[in-house]
Amino acid sequence: MRTEKTGIEAIEQINATTGASIPAILISGDTAPERLLDAKDKGYILLHKPIDPMRLRTVMHQFFKNHGDRRDTANPRGPAELEKSIDERRARLAAASREIDISETK
Repeated sequence: MRTEKTGIEAIEQINATTGASIPAILISGDTAPERLLDAKDKGYILLHKPIDPMRLRTVMHQFFKNHGDRRDTANPRGPAELEKSIDERRARLAAASREIDISETK
C-alpha cells in the first residue's frame, strides 16, 4: 500500500465503511513481532512475503472453507434484492478503497 496505514487499519476501515465484517488474510513483508501480535489479537491470518504459492493456496482454501457458512439466513432475499445489496456493498467497498488508496504500486 502506498500509505502509512497498516493492512489491519485498512481492513478495519473497509469494515467500518461497508458496515460488514469482511474476512481477510494479511500478506506483508513487515516481519516485526508487533505486527504478528496485532494480527493475532484481531483474529487475522498474517502471512509473510515472499509466500510460496502452494502455501497461499492452502491457507486460502482453509480460510474460505471456514468462512463459507457465513450467510444471512435470518433475512432471506429474492434475486433482485440480493443483487441490489451486492451492488451497494461493491459501491461502498470501492469508495472505501479510494479513500484509503488501495492500489498497486507501479
